[in-house]
Amino acid sequence: MINQSVFTPIFNTYFFGMHSLLSGATWAEAKQRVIDTVPVSWKNSWKVWPIVTAFSFTFIQPQYRNVFAGVIAIGWQTYLSWLNKSAEAMEAVKSTVESKQEEENTV
Repeated sequence: MINQSVFTPIFNTYFFGMHSLLSGATWAEAKQRVIDTVPVSWKNSWKVWPIVTAFSFTFIQPQYRNVFAGVIAIGWQTYLSWLNKSAEAMEAVKSTVESKQEEENTV
């Protein structure tokens, strides 16, 4: 529970913020990406990781728990990447709409 409450928001803020910055986004754009994605990813992590942990401790032998969690983590990272790209696409659409509105207001 501490992991979900403390580590997940920090990691996801870093994940989405750095993806934005490394893709050439400004600080403001990176901040917006974090605002758009971290609450969603944090909420969804509560749906996945407690169940994975409970299943792992109940049914997976101790020597295989890291492998099991690693396989699930691959899927989770894929989800985070998809969420990041979805937010990027929504930001692009929003930017396009705002640009067209500005053009219409200047004409």
